[in-house]
Amino acid sequence: MAWLQQNASWILELMQLAVISAAAVFAYLQVKGVRETSSRRSTIEFIRETENDNDVIMQRARFLKLRNSRHNHLAQWIDLQQDREFKLDYIANLCAERTFSAEDEKQQYVEQLEAEIRDNNEAIRGVLNRYEILAIGIFTRSLDEEMVKRFQRTTMITDWNKTKEYIEKLRTFTNSPHTFIEFQKLAVQWEAQVLEQDMRQREIK
Repeated sequence: MAWLQQNASWILELMQLAVISAAAVFAYLQVKGVRETSSRRSTIEFIRETENDNDVIMQRARFLKLRNSRHNHLAQWIDLQQDREFKLDYIANLCAERTFSAEDEKQQYVEQLEAEIRDNNEAIRGVLNRYEILAIGIFTRSLDEEMVKRFQRTTMITDWNKTKEYIEKLRTFTNSPHTFIEFQKLAVQWEAQVLEQDMRQREIK
């Protein structure tokens, strides 16, 4: 009893500290829960908008056609956009394979080729821009990484490997070494996780 009386102030301070700590932990968990709920909601909205946006759908369709083509390499489209001499040679070679009845017909064909170069680059850049936004959202915890990972990890890794040469050339042409850097970080990180999981599965077997 005497000990309690002698240490009453110290015990009271300890109890107050415990109450404050418990309140802080409770507040943190509440904020964390709200943040996680908000990020999941934002992720669902992002995916829904992507799935229902006609422009996004059309760009993705064009991108997939280019990505899966046996005859074209994605990096060639940035060469054609940024390297004037390369573009002129490309157009001249294609024109040489055709017969035109009039100069206007040839000019119309040249304009179609130039439009194709422009539209293909816009499609590729559109896909890359969305990946960059997605990666920034994940790194800032505005989007839920696990939800996005389940939805499109395999696709993102595939697209990264197909577009990294395009991105490297774009960075060189524009002297912008950090272009699409967040997309790169996320894709490389996820790819490393997949490789690690595969190695573990092999070890188990």
